[in-house]
Amino acid sequence: MQKSAEEVLAQTFQRLKVASDVREREFDHHEAGVARLNHGSFGSCPSAVQKAQEEWKHKWFKQPDTFVYHQMEDGLLASRTAIARLINAQNVDQVVLLDNATTAASMVAQELVWGFLEGRFHKGDAILLLNHAYGAYRACFEAIAARVGAELISAKIPFPVSSPSHALGFFRDSLAKAREESPGRIIRLAVLDHITSMPSMLLPVKDMVSLCRSYGVEQVFVDGAHAFGSVEVDVQDLDADFYTSNCHKWFFAPEVVAFFHCKPQHLGSLHHPVVSTTHGLGLAAECSWVGTRDYSAQLAIPAAEEFVLREAGGLDALRRLNHDSVLAMGDWLANEWGTACGAPPEMVASMVMVGLPPVLNIQSFDEGLDLRTRLREEFHVEVPMHYVSKEDQESADRITKIPGITAYARVSHQIYNKMEDYVQLRDAINSLTFYSPAMVAGAFQHIEVGHIRHILSADTNSLHIYAAQGELYVNVCTDILSTQLKPYSIVGKENRGLDLGKPPVTGCSQSKEVGEMQGHEMKVNLHHYVESSESRSSVLTSMCNEVLGSNPTLERMLQHTVEDRVCKAAVSAVTMELFGSADEPGIDATYELSPHELGTNAARAERQAGRTVLLCKYVTAHEVLVYYGIMGACTAYELAKRKKSVLLIEQFDFLHRRGSSHGESRTIRITYPEEYYTIMMAEAYNLWEEAERDAGYAVYTKTGQLDFGRRSNSSLAATVSTLQKLEIEHELLTPAQVSARFPMMELPDDFHAVYTQQGGILAASKAVSMFLALAAKHGATLRDRTKVLDIRPLGDDGDEGVLISTGQGSVRCDKCVITAGAWATKMVKDIAGLQIPVVPLHTTIAYWQVDPKQPDLCSKAQGFPLIMSYDEPLIYGTPVAEYRGLMKVSYHSGSPCDPDTRSVAPDLQGLKEFVSPWLAAVFKGNVDHRAPVLAEGCLYSMTPDEDFIIDTLPGRNRNIVIGAGFSGHGFKMAPLVGRILADLSLTGSVPGIPMHYFSLERFERNPSGNVKDFGAFVHLPSEGMQKLSV
Repeated sequence: MQKSAEEVLAQTFQRLKVASDVREREFDHHEAGVARLNHGSFGSCPSAVQKAQEEWKHKWFKQPDTFVYHQMEDGLLASRTAIARLINAQNVDQVVLLDNATTAASMVAQELVWGFLEGRFHKGDAILLLNHAYGAYRACFEAIAARVGAELISAKIPFPVSSPSHALGFFRDSLAKAREESPGRIIRLAVLDHITSMPSMLLPVKDMVSLCRSYGVEQVFVDGAHAFGSVEVDVQDLDADFYTSNCHKWFFAPEVVAFFHCKPQHLGSLHHPVVSTTHGLGLAAECSWVGTRDYSAQLAIPAAEEFVLREAGGLDALRRLNHDSVLAMGDWLANEWGTACGAPPEMVASMVMVGLPPVLNIQSFDEGLDLRTRLREEFHVEVPMHYVSKEDQESADRITKIPGITAYARVSHQIYNKMEDYVQLRDAINSLTFYSPAMVAGAFQHIEVGHIRHILSADTNSLHIYAAQGELYVNVCTDILSTQLKPYSIVGKENRGLDLGKPPVTGCSQSKEVGEMQGHEMKVNLHHYVESSESRSSVLTSMCNEVLGSNPTLERMLQHTVEDRVCKAAVSAVTMELFGSADEPGIDATYELSPHELGTNAARAERQAGRTVLLCKYVTAHEVLVYYGIMGACTAYELAKRKKSVLLIEQFDFLHRRGSSHGESRTIRITYPEEYYTIMMAEAYNLWEEAERDAGYAVYTKTGQLDFGRRSNSSLAATVSTLQKLEIEHELLTPAQVSARFPMMELPDDFHAVYTQQGGILAASKAVSMFLALAAKHGATLRDRTKVLDIRPLGDDGDEGVLISTGQGSVRCDKCVITAGAWATKMVKDIAGLQIPVVPLHTTIAYWQVDPKQPDLCSKAQGFPLIMSYDEPLIYGTPVAEYRGLMKVSYHSGSPCDPDTRSVAPDLQGLKEFVSPWLAAVFKGNVDHRAPVLAEGCLYSMTPDEDFIIDTLPGRNRNIVIGAGFSGHGFKMAPLVGRILADLSLTGSVPGIPMHYFSLERFERNPSGNVKDFGAFVHLPSEGMQKLSV
């Protein structure tokens, strides 16, 4: 019976647990925290094989004569014999070892050249390559074709591809077309890929070889660089003249080793391209000695085979493992991104092509390369990219049935890969795509008619001018917002004659996109790439004048005068954002205005008229939030709803994974020992619902909440007392009653429990995205990848606002709200010289395998709730949600760290010490407690009393508000915290909230903060517990 996709995925999750052990034992040389999903490019040599290689090297160093004359030859023969057996070669003499598969290409090409020079081949004879041939192969055969007058034929294999027969049909058509175009032409050599490198496809190479024979192709050379160790290689069955493959990619050999196989009739005519003393003694002898060099990689082949047998159960088992795993992960990633894989399962080996979200809008090979570099440098993910050319886009859309996928990630799987590697890739792409459509739309909605903004940035990419609902918009798009804006530029679908002519100034190039005239509306997307910073302001001026000059209506609506240092506009005029760094050479010094000048003359007039003025050196706004997570997003939303001018700044990408607000889930509950938190949670639930209504979608899933612990636990007793006092419906349960309702659990006899309906899961990243989108919708300006360098109060008493210096210029505002998470301590120390007691902790989130026979056992569908065990440390868990068959369980603790330099690797020792024994005791075999399937690092920002810090800074810094130290339990209250921070920044007071619990002054009274003694509650009754509905 065929397994469902869910079953395959669940089994893959279970299988990936094995990787943890082999990764620690054999691949501990891998850099920690890096998701290595590019095994296909360079492979990876395990420690055991490295050791074997080093032993061979030592023999050379110890006594080279003995090694060369008495040991090396036998060792190389053993390696060749192993390869010959594994590829079903007829005779070991047909197999030679080389340093790389590209050397094999040079060897075959050399024989081809001699055929032309000796007159056996003739000018006009052809060499056939696939359109996806590896770059080095293409360069090799293009070079010799040019020298000898051979013709090159490119046989097309489509990508994406729907089936092997689909690929074979295209290949057949290419052969037929070649014969039809030149009936007498002879194809001397066809170079076929067993598995194409980029994009990766396992081709029906046996059938392709047969087709070549039927069309009279003289010789067939199969490039199997990615095949050996990845798919079965049977050279007799394939029947190619030549076959080569690398051993370092999928067979775990060290780098610089490959094999080459040829039919017996070619052995006498082929020679190694490096001529040495063994020339003429036969191909095997020539390849076994190419002068003095390191042969240790070739000698380590038996050690690689031994490793495969020991760790994977043999080559067949390894191939199945990698194929099944990469297929499941490819499907999972495609589902997570709403895309598709580029090839069917039967054309996938150990690499799968996964479509990237169309919103990324990769438009060239270089843009794909830039994305790959960014993933490596910013997200520690190694994965190559393939760009789908514009001419192939229509057929690609037709095959995948998902239009707009312009690029694919080539994802590899090898025995050391773990689930968190794929999660790391998924989350990195999600953070770059800003996957909420509302967020993307919000990037336009933040522009308010009547506002004039000059914002600094190093890069200006494009000027967008478009009309909507009778009003004109002008926007300069920068790299900061390109993720949101670029795919959604408002343009027409065909060019209707808008000709902008040549570039307006020297030093810039112009790419004309599309223009559309519709009555009085004009929509245009005009790209200018400024190569010289000296010409930036004149370029922008010329761009505006050129476009405005083409439409008198627009010219009347907008008057742009750079020389006046302030853009002037009519009442119903447009928003304009002009980006250009005042710190760059060539920008006129007159554009730099001092903070004092900002409050004078034209700037003051504009501000008094109700508009926000952002001048070339400084940006003015009412509120600026230095944002690192959910709290900043919620505060921006709250302020924007109140019609305040808000600029939100994030040092990394929005939805990054370096703080505390990322991931699939956070818990939400009403149960607290502290009465004030329970009261606040009641209001927080209302605000979550309000935001969901505003957004039009949900981020909260209700599951119920089960808190339990020993009867002597004072915190749990205080929690029950709070529920009773506030008349919140709940049930008190004995261990027997818990097991009756949740049979997968078994509590000790000295435990008791309380169940409430008001508990559940918040989709964390989705929630952050929602609030950012809502903030943008209501008028906030969002800016990510902007590092804050300094924050200073202005004026003698700090009453003239706040000046914020960033890597993209300076910002002046009336109030500054800092929600910097784990970075808050550093930031406040730099600003005010104040050491706030917030300690960043590196903590670990983990997912554990539920009984594979019952993968939904602990799911919401089975009524399983959010759980919290009141112990030391506190342990919490969520129902199976993100991953079928995996339950999230972790502990509320961690180790102090520096958020800028911490390791992102999870703390597996802490999980083993605290969570594993707890799972074994409570779930009695229903959850695999031995090791998590998936674990990832996270950050807490802890205060001594685990209460929040929400306050204004003292003295001259009173216009700076801080929200920090949310101690691992603040996410659920984020909408309420956002409202509190907004109130505090606007009025200085927060009605209805006991703010003394969150003040900085509490640490002056007591360095440990608020005193919490729940000892009075330990004697709550434990017998005859019944449902309370009070």
